[in-house]
Formats: sequence, structure tokens, C-alpha cells
Amino acid sequence: MSTQQKISLSLGLKFVLLVVLVSAITLSINTYVKIKIETKERSTNLINEGKLLSKVTALMAPEAILAFDFSHLNDYVRDISAQDNVVYSAIKNQENELITSYFDLSKPEIKKIVSLSPNIKLAAVINKLENNPDVITLSTPIEYEGSNLGSVIIGISNYAFKQAIKKTLYREIIAEIIMLLFLSVVIFYIFKYSTLKRIQELRFCAEDVAKGDFSHRAHIGSHDEIGNLATSFNIMIESLKHNVNKKEDALIQITELNASLEQKVYDRTESLEDVNTELEKQKDELKRHKDNLEDIVHEKTKDLVLAKEAAEMANRSKSDFLANMSHELRTPMHAILSFAKFGLIKYNKVDREKLKGYFENISQSGTRLLSLLNALLDLAKLETGKEDLKFVKTDIKLITKAITKEFEALTSDKNLIIKILASSTEHLAECDAEKIGQVIRNLVGNALKFTPTDKTITIQIESSEMIIGQRTTDKKYYKSVKVQIIDEGIGIPENELALVFDKFAQSSKTDTGAGGTGLGLAICSEIIRKHHGEIHAKNNVTGGATFTFEFPTEINSFI
Repeated sequence: MSTQQKISLSLGLKFVLLVVLVSAITLSINTYVKIKIETKERSTNLINEGKLLSKVTALMAPEAILAFDFSHLNDYVRDISAQDNVVYSAIKNQENELITSYFDLSKPEIKKIVSLSPNIKLAAVINKLENNPDVITLSTPIEYEGSNLGSVIIGISNYAFKQAIKKTLYREIIAEIIMLLFLSVVIFYIFKYSTLKRIQELRFCAEDVAKGDFSHRAHIGSHDEIGNLATSFNIMIESLKHNVNKKEDALIQITELNASLEQKVYDRTESLEDVNTELEKQKDELKRHKDNLEDIVHEKTKDLVLAKEAAEMANRSKSDFLANMSHELRTPMHAILSFAKFGLIKYNKVDREKLKGYFENISQSGTRLLSLLNALLDLAKLETGKEDLKFVKTDIKLITKAITKEFEALTSDKNLIIKILASSTEHLAECDAEKIGQVIRNLVGNALKFTPTDKTITIQIESSEMIIGQRTTDKKYYKSVKVQIIDEGIGIPENELALVFDKFAQSSKTDTGAGGTGLGLAICSEIIRKHHGEIHAKNNVTGGATFTFEFPTEINSFI
């Protein structure tokens, strides 16, 4: 059953709802008018009663005011306040000052004021009641022989009046609901037996005709609109029955003719399909051989070109490497020999502090030379494949946190912040944890060197996918982990971005005080290559540089 069928209403229910809606509107208007009239009448009566009480009191009060008889004045206001609809009463002098007043603490308006301010004074209570929109305040002047002695103040409550109106409204609504329910039931049953039942008979007859049973006829009953519809329906059934019989006879003839034609077409088609299938097989075989041959030639040509370029590049790299290496080794060695020579010549001529400086320079140059040799050995092992990597499932996020802790002293000195942003609680990958840690340590160390004080270095770790494979048929998607080190430093010249991972390559901006062996990024590149990954660098639009490396999370896919 569709959604439209589920929410559809029957004709009888629609009719009843329409009648109920019209009746409800009519009764609501009638109730509204009655309540309006009653509200006006009750409000007028309340005000008139209050005015009458205040006038009577105004006539009685002058004698007591002139005689300073406050006892009678108190009795007057108490008698007025004893009335059901009176909240309070008071008598004021011509300066509008209270002479006497009275109110009943059991009245809702008084209770509300006292509950909010338990220690409120009498005059303040009267003032709040005079400004209360739920209290009608009436004032009648007290006059004696043409002189104004003051006024009688009476506060009439709207509360009882509103309660009475509510009761009347509830009573009217309940009466209307009962009347509407009764009216709905009566109208529904009248409509059901006069109209709906006959429509239902027509529906049952239509369902039988839809099933192919033309023997049923609709009951006419009376000659109203539904009776005329039943007559037309019966005529339609007769016409349908006649047409169906003619159609069945024609279908029998067509079926017999189609049977003979289909057999002939089937036989001919089968023979043509056999021939066509054989031709398609031959065509596909030729195309496959052609495509395969083209791919082989293309790949072989590409491999030869790449091999030639690689050989030429290797030859150039070898020459460059030897030149750079000899220069890098000569510089610290020259420093060691120079300061050692100074020490030998001047050991008995200079003071101990000067001599100590020679030894410190020798130590620094020796440390740099050892660091350079270690880096060369690491790089040589990686390039020749003699470095055995230990692939173990490791959380890259934990490695990153451990590395950043190593730089806490440096970050504190330079007032730098290192933020680690990870897309999940852990990022597991099969890798050599020590080597990947070496990559992160080198990249974070470079970022710290080239980032000025009071800046932020951001490390982003996220799960990703990477495409691996040179040929179109070899390319596959592998789940990977991507790490980005984003600094706010001096950046890298655009013409040097492609060379930063070369051996002994250093940015021309290292004159800022940052430096190194020039082999760190080359080692990082080799480590990531051993993990079947990629590493690259780019400049940020807002300043600084971003180093990104990515490698597959499952190394078993490549073994």
C-alpha cells in the first residue's frame, strides 16, 4: 500500500468532517458572541456595584472625618472589603494621603504581593494594588458643604470575574463537543446507509468485472444520481463483455499465426547468431593481440627511455655527490686540523681559556664530521638495500607524540607551539617505527630551525588512499596514512622546491642560522620510498612550508 493510500480519507468521513467543521465554526461564533455579551454585562455590573458602595461610603464618611472618628472609618472600609469582589478599600484625605484602609490577606491579589515582599508596608501594598491591571480601582470624592474632604478608593477584583467567565466557557465548550459528537454520529449513519452503501456495491461490482467476471450487475435501487450511475455502469459491462469476446477470438487467430512465424524467425536467427558469434570471437582475438602488442612496445620504449635518463642522472648525481661529499668532509676536517695546529703551536703561549676554545672547536667539527659520516652510511645502506626494515603494526600518532616531547626544551626556548591534529584516536600502519620516527624527527627539527619565535607548528595525521603503479593495468588504490608538518617559517624558494630532497641540497635561506648536513631530507625520501610511499614539499599561501609524506598502511600488499 502506498503512502498516498495510507493517508487517504473515505468519502463518508470527508463529508462528516465537512459538516462537523461547519457546525464547529457556527457554534464557536455563537459561543464567542455569548461570552462577549456576558463578559460585558458582568464587568458593567461589577463596576456599578463598586460605584454604589463607594458613593454610599462617601455619603457616610464626612461626619466621621470631621469628628476624627477613625473607628467608624475603619468599620466602613472593613464592611466594603468584606464583599466578595472587593480586594481592598481605603479613604484618603484631600492631599491624597491614606486615612485608613483595609484588605483581606486571603484574596489572591494580596497573597501574591505579600509572597513576593513579606515585609512590605501597608501604603506600598495599596500603591501596588492601585497599579495592578487585574484590579479595577474606583475613586469617589468625599464632599461636605461644597468642600472636598478626600476620596473613597475601592479595588474590585477581576479574578472571580475571570473564573466565572472560564466556567461558562468550559461549560459551553463541553456542550458543543457533545453536540458535535452526536451530530457527527447521526450524519455518518444517515450518509452511510443512503449513499456509501450503494457506492460500495458499485465498487464490489467493478472489482468483479476487473477480475473478468461479467455476470454481475449493479443494483439500481432508486433513480437518483447514484441510480443513474449504476444504470450506466451496467451498460458499460455489457459493452465490455461483447468487446472482450471479440478480442479473444482475434487473439486466438493471431496466436496461431505468430506460432508459425516465430518458429521460422527462431531458426533463421539461431543460424545468424552462430555465424556472428564466430566473427566476434575472431575480431576480439585480433584486437586483443593488437592492443597487447602496442602496450608491450609502448612499455618497452618507455622503460628504455627511463633507463637511459636514470643512467644519465645517476652519472651526474654521482659526480655531484662526490664533489659535495668531498667539500662537506673537507670543511670540518680542515677546522679540526687548523685548531689542532693552533693548539700545538701556541699551547705554551696562550691561556687555558683560549686553549679550551680550540678544543671546543675541534670537538664541534668532529661531531659534525661524525654526524655527516653517519648520515652517509645510513643513506648508503638505504640506497643499496642493505638496511633491513622491520615492519610492525604501529600507531603513527603515538610515534609523533613521542618525537614532539624530544623537542620540548627547544620549543620552550623559542616560545613555539606544536599542535597535533589527528582525524581519529589512532592511525595504525605496518612500518619500521624507528625509521618513520627518524623522518618525523628530521621534518619537525627542520620546521623548528626555520620557524621564528612565538609561532605554531602543526602536525596533521589522517587516513587516506593512494594510487600505486606505473601502468594503467597495475594501478590500484591502497589505504594509506598521510602526515603533514606545517610551519610558519621562512618557506622555500620556488626554484628549490624540486631539489630539497637531493643529497647535500640546502635552501639558500639557511643564512638565517639554521643548517645541517644536507642529507636529512635525502634520507627521509629513501625511507619513505622503502615504505612504497611518497614525500613532497610546498610553500603555504600564508607563509611557511608544508612537508607531506604518505605510505600504505599494509606492507603485505606489496610482498
